[in-house]
Amino acid sequence: TLRVTGPAGLESVHALATASPINLQLSGLRSSSFSNINVFKSEISRRIQALSPGLSWGWDAVSFQVGNAAPPPSNRPPVARFTFSPASPQVNQVVTFNGSSSFDPDGFITSWHWVFQGNGRTELDSVRPRVRFTSARTYQVTLTVTDNQGATGSVTRLLRVINPAPTNQPPVARFTFSPANPQINQIVSFNGSSSSDPGGSIVQYRWDFNSDGRVDATGVRAQARFTRVADFRVTLTVIDNSGRSGETTQTLRVRSAGVPPPAPSPTPSSGQAGFFLFSQDRDKFHLIVRGDPSWTSPHTFKALITLNGDLSGNITVKTTGNATPQTTHYAVPTTLTGKVGNGSIEYVIPIRNPGLRFTFDLQMDMSGNGKLQTGTEVPIFFVIGGRNHKVAKNPFFITRTNQSLLPFGSFLLCTSISATRVRCNPFPG
Repeated sequence: TLRVTGPAGLESVHALATASPINLQLSGLRSSSFSNINVFKSEISRRIQALSPGLSWGWDAVSFQVGNAAPPPSNRPPVARFTFSPASPQVNQVVTFNGSSSFDPDGFITSWHWVFQGNGRTELDSVRPRVRFTSARTYQVTLTVTDNQGATGSVTRLLRVINPAPTNQPPVARFTFSPANPQINQIVSFNGSSSSDPGGSIVQYRWDFNSDGRVDATGVRAQARFTRVADFRVTLTVIDNSGRSGETTQTLRVRSAGVPPPAPSPTPSSGQAGFFLFSQDRDKFHLIVRGDPSWTSPHTFKALITLNGDLSGNITVKTTGNATPQTTHYAVPTTLTGKVGNGSIEYVIPIRNPGLRFTFDLQMDMSGNGKLQTGTEVPIFFVIGGRNHKVAKNPFFITRTNQSLLPFGSFLLCTSISATRVRCNPFPG
């Protein structure tokens, strides 16, 4: 084995074989003497003849070119790649990143470094990190990989985090019917147009007139004829454009022909949000604060009540369903405050003394944005025989008179026309 060193150029290798050992004394020759094969052979022959004329010998030589050594190959950088799942993550959803598809063309990867930039900067070292993003925005994600010789490669991608889709609320079924107390074989008309869907639109109305679970009619309006005296449970089911449903049931009492209908209830009919005032005797009246059946979160209200005299007793309160009164002192003047969802709060106010005048300023958050609506933006009703009569002024006041008539006949409803003029009408007017 021959190891060749520099410098580059033409090199020669000479081979000499003799029948017996002989010292040719070549150490004194210059290296250039070996480069010409024929000249060197002549020199060898001359020396053998001079030192040992009869010696048998043989000789051979070969020449080759020595070039410059090739430089070692340079290290190629690694290639960074990654995926993430899910592709469109929502706020607070865990996102899994995977950098295992990164590679090094002439070595191997030794580290994976991640940088997440959005509403701050986060750095992680892992092949497959898991990250939870807490706000909706576009994030910049950079992966840098390092190979076994220290070379690096990077890739950057944008990740958009979105807010969760709002939960689809079910529709709210409501309906009215007429007449309120039908007779046998009388046509009853049903109207479901007051039904609503907070997150979409209603696409189907299904009526069950006898609580047998079967659909007897469809459409927003329907009619039915009842052939016997009985209480019928009528159910309306509404279905929205997302397939969610809601239903409501009312009892319809069918009576014989010639039997007078029962006296109407003074309490308000269901389904309407707002303030309701009614009376069951001449010495007191009721104020009901009611939410809507579709209100899943509470809405605030405020009722400012002032009086020009003294009550014959304290205001009493009764709560039904999802509603919370916050006022703890029920004397007048007062400010009644609280929250109503799909429930109601009933205040009973005594007003026995003639000449007493109550002034009302009623306010309610009707839209659910935390802001109280005032004036005529607030639904206010007087209730007579189960029917709602809308009040056209807010603030307004009620005056107790000396009359002793039917409920409400003892009260006057008044509104201010100007600083010096007041208009009063019998309650409800």
